[in-house]
Amino acid sequence: MSCENMEVKNIIVEILRTAIEREKDSFDYYYSASLKACEPQVQKFLLELAEMEKEHRRLLEEKLKEIEAQISVTDGIRSSFEYFE
Repeated sequence: MSCENMEVKNIIVEILRTAIEREKDSFDYYYSASLKACEPQVQKFLLELAEMEKEHRRLLEEKLKEIEAQISVTDGIRSSFEYFE
């Protein structure tokens, strides 16, 4: 993997971390709002939105783990070649 590709992957990691934090915030917002809702249908709707945010977070965390694993493997391969330099 070229240095340019590594830089892109590092940028993607930061984007994913930010997105995960925003999904957490969105979940908290919808869940908190659901606790304040007076009408059951509104509360149900807000809880559904909160669950969607939880699923988005799970998917983002899964993708983050994949990319971090790729970076780790690449770094390991690179460091093994530094021994020969």
